[in-house]
Amino acid sequence: MFLLAKKFANGTKEVHFYSSDYMTEGEELFQMDYNIEYANGDFQNGNCMINVNEVVSAFGFANYDALRAYFADKYSDDDNAWQKIVKELQDSGLSPDLDESEGGDNFMTNI
Repeated sequence: MFLLAKKFANGTKEVHFYSSDYMTEGEELFQMDYNIEYANGDFQNGNCMINVNEVVSAFGFANYDALRAYFADKYSDDDNAWQKIVKELQDSGLSPDLDESEGGDNFMTNI
């Protein structure tokens, strides 16, 4: 489910989420990613993972489809969707695994 796909003057940004058995261990995970790519070759990426059942239960939904509809309705086309959903997960008492990185051709050359 894409929440945001945006082109801007010097790059692009995408935010999407999905469920998958990422570790192929029979555990369905809620995963959310953002990817920002700049025209100069730099990038920023983020990933959030947590058990789907924990999220569905914490938010009081019957299933993942209801959770998906909630996030899609609330955060579609929001530039800060990733950060807002992570905060909402944390405010609900959940502890998602987060990973953010940045780099690229010109990363940190101006410091």
